[in-house]
Amino acid sequence: MDFGDPLAVVVPGVHGKVLAVLARSGLPLTGKRAAELADVSIERTRQVLHRLVDSGLIESQRAGQAVLFEINRAHLLWPAVQALVTAADQVVWAVEAAHQRDDRRDPRLAGLSTGHGCLVRVDRPG
Repeated sequence: MDFGDPLAVVVPGVHGKVLAVLARSGLPLTGKRAAELADVSIERTRQVLHRLVDSGLIESQRAGQAVLFEINRAHLLWPAVQALVTAADQVVWAVEAAHQRDDRRDPRLAGLSTGHGCLVRVDRPG
């Protein structure tokens, strides 16, 4: 499992990336900005945004010439999406806290480490 992006396990590919960006932003974003943050082409991001709007999971609104997209927090699936998005942060915080305590005995964190802002699995010989 990619601890840095647990949403990708359930919602793979561009859909998961764009959904995670919108869920984490907390603000309406243009399609262009969502594409930049998701590191995906603007064309592909726009296709995904329209599908997500059609599903009701995100909403769109005009702002002058731009269209802004944001998570629909009233959607039935929002709590599940939110849990997946925040799971990555919780795992990273737990690993960093254990390392600060130098608590390598915590079995939930066996073989995990953080480095350069990323969570990595450290395979131990044996």
